[in-house]
Amino acid sequence: AKYWCLQTAGRQCQEQMYTLAGREAQYRDGRITIKDDRLRRTVSVTMTHLKAEDSGTYFCA
Repeated sequence: AKYWCLQTAGRQCQEQMYTLAGREAQYRDGRITIKDDRLRRTVSVTMTHLKAEDSGTYFCA
């Protein structure tokens, strides 16, 4: 599994979404997409139509 979390000031990292091997997942009305490409051995995260509430530091695991 691959995880994407958001840390804001004074708070712990809050899980935003995750995906299982070789899968794609969407979150926040499709504004955030995470894709695990096993063939290329890459994980990509795409964020669109950003809002103020999306501000912070992001981490992957």
